[in-house]
Amino acid sequence: MRLVMPFPSLRRPAPRRVSLLAFCLALPLAAQSLPYDAAIVVATAPGGGTVAVEVDLQAGGVTTLPAFSTDAFDPLAIAADPIDGSFLLALDRGSSSQIMRRRFRPNPFEVLLGSVPGHVVELLVDRFGDVLVVTDGSGGAVHRLPRSGGSPTLVRLAPHAGAAGCRQQLAWHALVGISGTTTPAGDPKVGDLDLDDGSWILGPNVLHGFTPRGIVGIADLPTAASRQLLAHDDGSISIYDVSAGGNPVPATVVPALPVGGIAAMKTLPLAAGLVLGGATNPALYSFDPLQAPFGTIQLTTIANGLPGAPVDYAAVPPPSPHTLTFDRPCGAAAELRIAAVSGQSPQLGNATYGLRLHQGLPGQLAWLVLGFGETMFPFPNGCRLHVAADALTLRTADGGGAAAVTIPIPSNPVLLGVRFLGQWLQVDGPLPFLVSDSAAIEIGL
Repeated sequence: MRLVMPFPSLRRPAPRRVSLLAFCLALPLAAQSLPYDAAIVVATAPGGGTVAVEVDLQAGGVTTLPAFSTDAFDPLAIAADPIDGSFLLALDRGSSSQIMRRRFRPNPFEVLLGSVPGHVVELLVDRFGDVLVVTDGSGGAVHRLPRSGGSPTLVRLAPHAGAAGCRQQLAWHALVGISGTTTPAGDPKVGDLDLDDGSWILGPNVLHGFTPRGIVGIADLPTAASRQLLAHDDGSISIYDVSAGGNPVPATVVPALPVGGIAAMKTLPLAAGLVLGGATNPALYSFDPLQAPFGTIQLTTIANGLPGAPVDYAAVPPPSPHTLTFDRPCGAAAELRIAAVSGQSPQLGNATYGLRLHQGLPGQLAWLVLGFGETMFPFPNGCRLHVAADALTLRTADGGGAAAVTIPIPSNPVLLGVRFLGQWLQVDGPLPFLVSDSAAIEIGL
């Protein structure tokens, strides 16, 4: 069998270093992030359907974002994908929910990832880069959708789930808030769910006799002790510790919010939190989550009078230097791993940043594939190359199965916020291909 390779230079040794400036300038616009310090809010338009706006978290300005044909359907949830900077949007299709991957700028596009039964209340991205979809109602559950789209798989049944949140950018477990019911009467619950095998790490703990019964937001506090914030359907917020059990302690919210006054609540990196008001309170607020354990949550208005009935938001953090690993290695013992060179960060002016291979095949050739986009190129053994091959470089793994490539990052501000991907590839014999997990890199200060 003759294998036709997607990139003719695969068998050709590359220079010892990759020129990142030349690599990135090949596609400068497609790699840019959304504007600094913003949030994307989706709301149900007055006549039905979706309206999306961008809120400047510094100045409070509100900008209407480009419309799509699928905006004819009502929004259910939105989340930012930290891997590529796109957004995941759930749309109401009646008995099912349609999950879209959407980008608003610089070139708007949208693609369907799949559908799940039920009504979505939360979207998350797991440690493999796949989409976790949380639905409510008596058939509520947590489903996983492949990153590239396809059919959902069940992670765990979670009837009446109301919200979910995670501590990491890419989640291996999630805090799940399960709303209580009135008919039949049932108490709320909170648990910590392992997203890999669908087992409960903690709980779910029953909040005995606790009212209000509805949970519309859950967020972990950035404190040394385990604490979470629960947002409720009556506009209140409580403080909880899922590891200790018991019942939440109501917090004092200033200013007090009306019934239905919270549509979504999340905490963000760098000790920041946001509360989005619902139909009775179309506003976006910030708060300091480090002050929440003292019992008072002081809300600061960022923007009010948001259009329609707000449903959910996704925060857009400022560009920050990071290397996120996701995906699954494949082939042989599936042990190949990718990581940043120890102690290095993709910062402007860092001449020694690089990506390394470990647990590879000792003494064998290894290609580092770099690209701006994702692909699903299949190899004969079932493994897939997930990174578009925009640049390649070749190494020979040492006796311990390790290799590294230096990717110098110039001090050029045009690179700020640029994202790219990396994945290692090895060949074991004439046909079996081995691939590592993948890395998503963002250049920052």
